[in-house]
Amino acid sequence: MPYSGEPIHDGTGFLWIGQGLVTGQELIDGGAGAVVRLQAHENITHMIADFTLATSFQVSVEEVMKVGEIDRRNAEFLPNQHIALVVPTGLGQYLASIYGQLKAPQGWTIRIFHTRTEADAWLATVVPIKG
Repeated sequence: MPYSGEPIHDGTGFLWIGQGLVTGQELIDGGAGAVVRLQAHENITHMIADFTLATSFQVSVEEVMKVGEIDRRNAEFLPNQHIALVVPTGLGQYLASIYGQLKAPQGWTIRIFHTRTEADAWLATVVPIKG
């Protein structure tokens, strides 16, 4: 699957990885599925969505807004999250900026980075990283 996730940092974080062609429907399905997956990890303080391996995006602005709606529901049981979006260039960065500026859930801090190293460095300054 080109967009999938797994717990990291001893269960205090969650890593989403997008690779190859990433579609809007995959992002929507991932966000909707997160409700079930992330409820099992009540200690989550941060998430990383890493699109370094994505070769292209087939995502509309409307789909980005739908992901924002889903994440606002997710924020009800995962408040005060720190979200790092890793998107090296192009359309992905444009879509990430729309998500971060227009549809971000209340209480979530979202930052966009070009590299995973930058994202990890920022997260280390805002949340205790375990494991």
